[in-house]
Amino acid sequence: MTGIEGYLFVVAAFDHVAFFNTFRIINTSFDWHINCCITGMTNESIVLGKRGEDIAVEYLRGKGYVIIERNFHSQQGEIDIIGKEGDMLVFVEVKSYSYRSYGTPIGALRRAKKESIIHAARTYLYKNNIRNLNCRFDVLAIMDNSRFQLIKGAFDVS
Repeated sequence: MTGIEGYLFVVAAFDHVAFFNTFRIINTSFDWHINCCITGMTNESIVLGKRGEDIAVEYLRGKGYVIIERNFHSQQGEIDIIGKEGDMLVFVEVKSYSYRSYGTPIGALRRAKKESIIHAARTYLYKNNIRNLNCRFDVLAIMDNSRFQLIKGAFDVS
């Protein structure tokens, strides 16, 4: 079966940065084509990101995190992984790097990206009626699928 199965797709341009909620496509190559056109990401980047998130889940579980949800979307952002570490609710941004990537994980998070993650986190808390729970924003960088850099409390709401 190929084609789109009744999915919502939202694109909003703000300050030259595109925010969007993705949709599930049955035909994977079509999905990659759509994502490439909208995000400017290559097929390699999309595959690397998906593989990185899968590896990140296993890595975080090994560090004691309990994974609650993956790829949570709000109108203006997405959170790669939501988990708990002890009594802390943690929103994790995963950055996957190949040997050709440059820069640092924190450097890869521009202000607009942080704001979209924070918006998604607020939406998640509201939709799940979560109050009075300590929260944290972590960044997990994965280099060549084998080296990890976990930055706890990488940024905050202020």
